[in-house]
Amino acid sequence: MHTSLNSSQKEQRIKNTKNQSSVLKEAVSSLETISVKKEDFHPNTFFRHIVTAMKLYKKPLFLLICLCRAVHFMTFIPIITTVVDFIMDKGLVEEDGKYAIAALSLGDLLGRLCLGWITDRGYLSLAKYMLITMIAQGACTASLSFMNTKITLFIMLAIFGLFQGSLFVRHNVLVSKYMENHEQSIAMGCMNFFSGLLGFALPAYIGYFRDTIGSYDYIMYINGAIGVFVGLLWALEPYFRHKSEKTEDDNLPVAV
Repeated sequence: MHTSLNSSQKEQRIKNTKNQSSVLKEAVSSLETISVKKEDFHPNTFFRHIVTAMKLYKKPLFLLICLCRAVHFMTFIPIITTVVDFIMDKGLVEEDGKYAIAALSLGDLLGRLCLGWITDRGYLSLAKYMLITMIAQGACTASLSFMNTKITLFIMLAIFGLFQGSLFVRHNVLVSKYMENHEQSIAMGCMNFFSGLLGFALPAYIGYFRDTIGSYDYIMYINGAIGVFVGLLWALEPYFRHKSEKTEDDNLPVAV
């Protein structure tokens, strides 16, 4: 009798194992079907890429990333272009320009390579990091106008480069975090659209303050204020994320 009970228990276990295996197979099959259907929604065609690019510009978070990219070009390009003239206006000689460029480049390199651990280790979320760093970068940009000695100018240029380099490499990370997989490759290129348009106006923008006003200080004030303003927009990241998700849901095809 004991032997018959053991055999029945074994049969029951085998039966349960088979049932579990069949359930797992059905689950895997369902996931594969869902994955295939999801891919069907985003065919790899030229027309679909154009549609995806147009939909990206309806997402508030993507537009915010584009603004951050534009702020980088609006602040960094004028600095790197005019840094020698700028320090000469502050009383330094032309030979000091190479040290100013070196300080700016060193800060930029350190910012790109050495500040990723802050978000990678979870000390700050990416949105909070953008908020704090862009405000700091804006304040640093505006404060350049108040630096009148060699040491303070070089230190502030290095700090400016540190923030700029750190923010620049975050843009691709932002795209990877907030955009869907099928959108990311297109978003990497599209986020430079506004920056490209801005590039046409930068020479006139720089030339106006140099040739008409005679000082680069006002460029620093304006660029610093714009950087702080865009940085403050990251405080609204939860709202922008909600609006972006709502836009994405509205764009999903209806299953028939």
